[in-house]
Amino acid sequence: MTGYQLRDVGGALSWGALLHFVQFLPRTSALSRELVPPSDAERWTDGTVVAALVADLIDTVNAMGVALMAKGSGRSPSWPRPYPRPWAKDEGTRYGSDPIPVEDFDAWWDSKKKGDGDA
Repeated sequence: MTGYQLRDVGGALSWGALLHFVQFLPRTSALSRELVPPSDAERWTDGTVVAALVADLIDTVNAMGVALMAKGSGRSPSWPRPYPRPWAKDEGTRYGSDPIPVEDFDAWWDSKKKGDGDA
């Protein structure tokens, strides 16, 4: 924002100027949110709470629509996938297993060469 870098502190940028800059960072900056977490009122106005509620509302409306369409058909409905939430961890399809630690890799690799059917 200012063109200065941390290496400039103590030289071209004084410590007082850095403190003044940090004190007046906008509430949307990562450092400001880390130093002073947003209040409940701010979370409603910055959209974090509203986005989660809208995503839940979309999921509920989609589920109701599927249930209503399946009501007269006599078949069980295939439920829609949840609305994607960028802040949530993706629980999509995973292939394989957890990674093998580096120190165990050679032993694992040698066990696959012996013809146990997996190699």
